[in-house]
Amino acid sequence: MKARLKDTISRLGGFYGHPPETSLRLRCPLRWPGFRDRYFKELKSDGAAEDLDLFRQILKEHKRVTLVFAAKDTDHNNAVALRDFALSDQL
Repeated sequence: MKARLKDTISRLGGFYGHPPETSLRLRCPLRWPGFRDRYFKELKSDGAAEDLDLFRQILKEHKRVTLVFAAKDTDHNNAVALRDFALSDQL
């Protein structure tokens, strides 16, 4: 279960369906709203359904969940986008 959980969180937090270089494109904050909208759309797609089900289960089972990121920008990164998605009514 731990390996599956780690893989799921990695896929969801790693810009679902995008190569790692996507994070380089977020360095311009003006691009953030457009990226976030596209990311949310992808998270709501059928391709992410299984991963999101597991993520929902994790959120229900744990009082606190830590999303880790490697970006220098603490306001515009994959963890912030995933947190915003989780806190919205879209999850």
